[in-house]
Amino acid sequence: MTEPLFEMYRGDDHAIRFTLKDDAGVPVNIVGWVFKCSMSLNPFGHVTDPVAVFVKTEVLAGVLADQGIVEILLPSEQTQHLLPAQYFFDIQREAHGTVKTVVSGRVQVLVDVTRGNT
Repeated sequence: MTEPLFEMYRGDDHAIRFTLKDDAGVPVNIVGWVFKCSMSLNPFGHVTDPVAVFVKTEVLAGVLADQGIVEILLPSEQTQHLLPAQYFFDIQREAHGTVKTVVSGRVQVLVDVTRGNT
């Protein structure tokens, strides 16, 4: 089984942050780009498929985007419904009329002991 890209606790706020760079290693200005993040127990999950348990869309702007920094926030309101398990995960970007997957892999969701409003 593939090692997870990261671990996160069910019910916690979680941020995914990385920098997009061109072939020369220079950060790319990503202002206005759309990023979609999905997690699913099924590797063939899709946003209309009931197994796609988490979908998040971000349109980036501001200083971070000027510097090529992608930051996607996964709020506790959505992560609290995840099962403790290993999920398939990817982030796609939409810009200039093209779609490209920029990150993919597995994510380990850990069980939490203290539960919030469940």
